[in-house]
Amino acid sequence: MRRMAVYAALAIICFTAVLAHAAETISITVSRGDCLVCLCEKYLDDPANDWQKIARLNHLSNPALIYPGDVLVFPVDLLKGIPLTGVVTFLKGKVEFLPAGGLSWIPLKLNTTLMQGEVIRTLKASAVQISYKDGDVLFLRDNTRLRIVSARARTSHNRVYEMFLEAGRAINTIRRSTGKKVRYRVRTPTAVAAARGTEFRTRVEGNKVTRVEVLKGAVNVAADGRVVDVAAGHGAVVRPKETAPQVASLLPPPRPLAVKSLYRQMPLEFSFSAVAGATAFRVMLARDAALKDVVKEKTIRPAAVLRVVGVKDGVYFIGCRAIDRFGLEGSFDQPVRVKVRVNPLPPFIKYPKSKAALKEHKIKLVWLKVGDAAAYHLQLAADKTFTSPIIDTKDITGTAYQTTKLAYGTYYFRLSSIAADSYEGVWSDAGCFTLIPPPPAPPIEPPKLGKDKHVHIRWRNIGPDITYQVQIARRPDFAALWLDKTVKKAELSFVRPKKAATYYVRTRAIDSDGYTGNWSAPQSFKIRHKWEGWAFGAFFVTLIAITM
Repeated sequence: MRRMAVYAALAIICFTAVLAHAAETISITVSRGDCLVCLCEKYLDDPANDWQKIARLNHLSNPALIYPGDVLVFPVDLLKGIPLTGVVTFLKGKVEFLPAGGLSWIPLKLNTTLMQGEVIRTLKASAVQISYKDGDVLFLRDNTRLRIVSARARTSHNRVYEMFLEAGRAINTIRRSTGKKVRYRVRTPTAVAAARGTEFRTRVEGNKVTRVEVLKGAVNVAADGRVVDVAAGHGAVVRPKETAPQVASLLPPPRPLAVKSLYRQMPLEFSFSAVAGATAFRVMLARDAALKDVVKEKTIRPAAVLRVVGVKDGVYFIGCRAIDRFGLEGSFDQPVRVKVRVNPLPPFIKYPKSKAALKEHKIKLVWLKVGDAAAYHLQLAADKTFTSPIIDTKDITGTAYQTTKLAYGTYYFRLSSIAADSYEGVWSDAGCFTLIPPPPAPPIEPPKLGKDKHVHIRWRNIGPDITYQVQIARRPDFAALWLDKTVKKAELSFVRPKKAATYYVRTRAIDSDGYTGNWSAPQSFKIRHKWEGWAFGAFFVTLIAITM
């Protein structure tokens, strides 16, 4: 039904009107049955107070006497006009509006029409753009509340807007066209900004301080009965209970320094050129060059480095403006294009843990799968700089890699992910591991036969917490073991074998973790038959040491 009011208002404009540009009036031809009061009620915004002005302007000695065919002149500034509707042409996040006389907030959607009397509010990380037919645009940043008090077209060339900005940030762009006139006024709790064909920002903060920053054209800022003209490149600050707005020049924009052609990892880091007189910088990273679709916004110290995390791969634009001691913000320079491609991310290393000490001479490297990785690139080197990689392969499609036998020592390795389009992401942090050699083989002393008919074997003591495995066999390949025993001391005594033969002995060390060393070089001893002793006149056992 409220849209029907617009169409009804359109019918009002179907009068015989002749525009007098210089005087800003319209001429209305009186029709049969018209009276001055009726015409004033039909066309004037405040007919009760302004009908007498119309009578004086038209030199009517008796306002009750007008006749069909008479031509009356009405000032454009007094006209009621046709309500203008704005259309939501950009929307980000959660934005709501409260219809005139309504009690419940309604979510805004793209292409929703908004009329005078309605209230708009943007929530955190939200923004909305409202566009009018003749090119006038209202853009609201997040945490803003604004009422469209009035939006009317008094004639085809005369538009009047009045907004009440209760809190937040509004950017007003008023299109100026030849032969057309726009009156645009933004009221705040402490000031009124009036403009005709311009671009300016208005901000109201929690302490009710109003700031107006003029980018193009000029704006009249009024407060407490005082009015100042603010030209392009200047701003005005109005604080509660102050007698007049304070005007200052806007600072020039800082420029991003050393912007990379491609950002491959988080955080994205940006620094900016110095600006004399700046107390802070406001930085915006947006998906569009107009900086409407902002993904990150932050106020930083002028010398600080901005670090950005949590943005998706894509193309962005970064802009920065300087803030002076009055809190006025300058304009953005041409936003700088920024390309981000962080994915595919490097995989998380599952095994081995960093700085692991491994008791082996080859290793299976294991990592977690990266969802958008088609393959992985692995490098393994003996130096932290990977100057001469021992392993450098890009054709790994799984999540593990088994090395061949490596020399004992310290190694460094890193991984990157490769996307289906062959784009390779950044390297992971380098992992480090050390391959520890096993305990050395303990050399065996020549076996000895004691008078107690025991064989005594000794070998070098490797150190504390070491046990030893001893094997004795009648074959040098130890295929058939006569004895296989683990002892804690570096010696072993046993009753000599009854069967005459050559016996072979070897041993190896085992540390407290069960890490087993290599076998020692075998030694041998020989047990003779008794008749062999009689043949030589005595029973004896000859022990022979053989180094294999």
